[in-house]
Formats: sequence, structure tokens, C-alpha cells
Amino acid sequence: EDKEKLDDLKRSLGRGFIEDMFESLRNLGMSDGDIIAAVQQHAKGNKIMYVLECKKLSKSYGSKRALENVDLQLRSGRILGLLGPNGSGKTTLIKLAEGLLQPTEGEILIDGEKPGAASKAKIIRAKS
Repeated sequence: EDKEKLDDLKRSLGRGFIEDMFESLRNLGMSDGDIIAAVQQHAKGNKIMYVLECKKLSKSYGSKRALENVDLQLRSGRILGLLGPNGSGKTTLIKLAEGLLQPTEGEILIDGEKPGAASKAKIIRAKS
């Protein structure tokens, strides 16, 4: 199915452009299915929604920088782990996503919204 969709994209947008784009995005670790979905949503004029999105997110505790300019986009339907050494900002990121902390700079969005009552309600609905 992905191959058919890829062939359709090549015909409509030009073989060289699509092949170059796919090669670049594959090198970044994206699967063909993810690339096709992103291109199709873009072509339809839809904004891609992420379950968690960080844009230039930073958090400081006094002079200590726990997170610095984090850019992160996570789509739904995946299971991921958050790994890193002690003091690398894992807990800070989770607390920012929960709305327990406020960013020093940048923004964090849960399903397109700032963390708060509305984003918590969406998570509760998704679990049930």
C-alpha cells in the first residue's frame, strides 16, 4: 500500500523531488509510511497534529539550565522511552508536559494545546 502511494506521489510531484526528499527523511530515521502520511496531510493543507510538541523549549532553575532549546514532535500511536543520565532534564520535561512547571522560554503543546485542564481531559478520554 505504501508503494502505491509513493508511486502516486512521484507521478504528481515529480520523481526526482520525491526521491531526494525521501532519501533525506529516511536518513533522519523516518519510515516511508510516516513520510507519505506527512506529505499527504501537507498536500491537503492540513496541519499535522502531534500528541506532544516542544518548540524551542527551555527551563532554568536559577542559573541551572535543565532544558535548552528542545525541539520535539511526537505523533500518536507510538510507544517511546525517555532515556538519559541523571540531571539531563527527563523529569523536568514530564513536569512541563503535565503543566506542573512553566517553561522559561519556548512552548510545549499537548495535542495542540498548552498543558492544562483541557489537555488533561483529552488524555483521560484517550485512556478510557
